[in-house]
Amino acid sequence: MSRTCCLPCRIQMTIFSYAGSEGLEPGFELPRSREAGALERPNLAGTARSFDLQKSEAMLRKHVEFRKQKDIDNIISWQPPEVIQQYLSGGMCGYDLEGCPVWYDIIGPLDAKGLLFSATKQDLLRTKMRDCELLLQECARQTTKETGLEFTTVKSGNELSCSRRVMMKGPVTFLAQVLGLSADLDANQVHGSYTARSFDLQKSEAMLRKHVEFRKQKDIDNIISWQPPEVIQQYLSGGMCGYDLEGCPVWYDIIGPLDAKGLLFSATKQDLLRTKMRDCELLLQECARQTTKLGKKIETITMIYDCEGLGLKHLWKPAIEAYGEFLCMFEENYPETMKRLFVVKAPKLFPVAYNLIKPFLSEDTRKKIMVLGANWKEVLLKHVSPDQLPVEYGGTMTDPDGNPKCKSKINYGGDIPKKYYVRDQVKQQYEHSVQIARGSSHQVEYEILFPGCVLRWQFMSEGADVGFGIFLKTKMGERQRAGEMTEVLPNQRYNSHLVPEDGTLTCSDPGIYVLRFDNTYSFIHAKKVSFTVEVLLPDKASEEKMNQLGAETSK
Repeated sequence: MSRTCCLPCRIQMTIFSYAGSEGLEPGFELPRSREAGALERPNLAGTARSFDLQKSEAMLRKHVEFRKQKDIDNIISWQPPEVIQQYLSGGMCGYDLEGCPVWYDIIGPLDAKGLLFSATKQDLLRTKMRDCELLLQECARQTTKETGLEFTTVKSGNELSCSRRVMMKGPVTFLAQVLGLSADLDANQVHGSYTARSFDLQKSEAMLRKHVEFRKQKDIDNIISWQPPEVIQQYLSGGMCGYDLEGCPVWYDIIGPLDAKGLLFSATKQDLLRTKMRDCELLLQECARQTTKLGKKIETITMIYDCEGLGLKHLWKPAIEAYGEFLCMFEENYPETMKRLFVVKAPKLFPVAYNLIKPFLSEDTRKKIMVLGANWKEVLLKHVSPDQLPVEYGGTMTDPDGNPKCKSKINYGGDIPKKYYVRDQVKQQYEHSVQIARGSSHQVEYEILFPGCVLRWQFMSEGADVGFGIFLKTKMGERQRAGEMTEVLPNQRYNSHLVPEDGTLTCSDPGIYVLRFDNTYSFIHAKKVSFTVEVLLPDKASEEKMNQLGAETSK
């Protein structure tokens, strides 16, 4: 019988976890590239322990002690007793299609009793250890032959911590250099791109190159010295306040009072996005300070989303699109920065809002989002000590003047005065256009299968105003007049030729909803109307979670 030896995978896990691990001895091996782009994906000890740092560290320390006790570094020069060399069956022969050595164990003729009667068990075990080291030596030769990588001894004291080394499936300090990228790239950025792309070198390379270009185009290295416009500084809600139990910064996003439409009418989208980039860099800078202060790596951020007051106004399409751009930027350039995200005080509309932004989030990011129920203050205190948590959120922290919301650190936003407005509309692309004859109307039907869905619309007319209303059909399969249907949103005339109209409606009942554009009052002019209508569905997983939390609260 034959099999491909699994030991090369195990030793890759171990080898690459030694260098730079705190408290481990020097003298372990890492790959060094001869040619840019030659680096393959070595595995780590972290993989064997499901990326659990404590278990991985225990495994590494145990292995270091094992190598010392058994003198493994000199075992290849040791020769087994003659009887073992002649009668212990098995051996390496050839390579599989990927270039891995193939090891054969010949079971039938193996005289196990004779071996144990002729040699010590320790010598037999030591011989198998020697075989393992010989196989690893052959793997190293194959690596050099196939990829241009050679193995060289590296001393401990590498700038990467044990936690980073265990998590990585490759030598992060070499990755940027191997790819020919700037050696000044922060280790967090290199590691983040590697883990965010499932340890795929080609995808990581593309991500890193894109990030380097992003930093250059957006002048990220100087962004902290840039000051956002006054209206953004005053009304863009959120802020950093305190640290979690591990010393990571805590960031708050305050959703309810955020005037998304006012911000987009008062500032450019680019300035809003640039402000969020600046926030990211400030948080990373704070992580670096915490690393120096605490003497351990601080690389991630705890986030708290206060969704009290989340309403239909927040589902405005241009606002969702702008936020989606930010999320894409965050995922591509600050991967693996978010430690966890707590959603507190989420209303019934939250599953719909979450479903709109979910496509912009990676699967890993989605897994870090926790929607909390009525006991959210108790949960937060399990992750943030009371003196680091504002009174508003269940802690004891206040501003120097006693404000329980810590407004000196967290901006709570608010409605933006129109004096800041620099425009009264945001340019939109409409999906449909229709000519409505004088004295006529145009109806658009949408079937709502279950309660909780949201209708979202935008429209504009040319030349004059137009009427608009929403109705629920009382009979299926035939066109009904407005008076024959149930009025849901009263019909009224809108000056959509001056300012485009938009709105949302939560559908409390299933059925056929009719959006009716009305020109029956005009006996002279036809109207051209351009419009976009969408049915927004709730995210079922978060909806079920909220229903479950609601049921637990009512008990």
